[in-house]
Amino acid sequence: MKSSLFRVLCVVLSLLLVTSVFAACEKGDDGSGDTADAQTAETLSDDTQATEEEPTEPALPDSLELVKEYIIPSGDSSKWAQCHLIVKNVSDETLKVTAAGAAKDAEGNVLDDDDDEIKAIGPDQVSFIDMTFTNVPADAAISYQLTAEPATSYKDALANLSYDYEIKEENAGEYNRYKEVVVSVTNNGDAVAKSTEALVICFDADGNYFCSMNILGIYDDEYELKPGATESGSGRKDGSFSDFETAEVYIRAHSN
Repeated sequence: MKSSLFRVLCVVLSLLLVTSVFAACEKGDDGSGDTADAQTAETLSDDTQATEEEPTEPALPDSLELVKEYIIPSGDSSKWAQCHLIVKNVSDETLKVTAAGAAKDAEGNVLDDDDDEIKAIGPDQVSFIDMTFTNVPADAAISYQLTAEPATSYKDALANLSYDYEIKEENAGEYNRYKEVVVSVTNNGDAVAKSTEALVICFDADGNYFCSMNILGIYDDEYELKPGATESGSGRKDGSFSDFETAEVYIRAHSN
């Protein structure tokens, strides 16, 4: 009788031990039941963060600083977009700067492209790049690439140029009013400045971008700004397009 009772107790104890071990395997080492799933989720989260691509700015050579960028989409009355880039030479040599830009649709197809260059920009000088993209919608994405290399064909002229500007206003009724920006540049050096140009960007009373003028040519009949000479160029906006208050002017030129 005792022997039979002992055998029954052994069987019961064995069943309890097997059940405990099986339950522990299901729950994990800490008995929480969530350890394996939590580790898997954390690993997947880490992998996602590691492969996620962050937005990147346009590649810029170490020799250049992008001072300002103005990208103006096309509007209801025009189908052309503009890209004005203000760059500074932060190297210790005169550079040639080249820009290549494109306007693309949502699928990445190129709708139009343009390029521009600064033939020579000396150390610490500031100048501009100007590109226009025609027949593009307002939601076209504008991208560009800037490259810089030592200038071998031309010399810097910007260091010898000084300039000022004046905003002239005429108010002769709603449809006969205009503002004109007159830019005057003086060559204070000994070398002739070639193809001197000015970019004029206009702002409203709150300092927001309002419009820009067509590139102004500032030179004599030979496309030169001779030593000691001062030449002027002007741009004009009429009617509601003249509702700007201030302007910024940027110059580019080169010498042989």
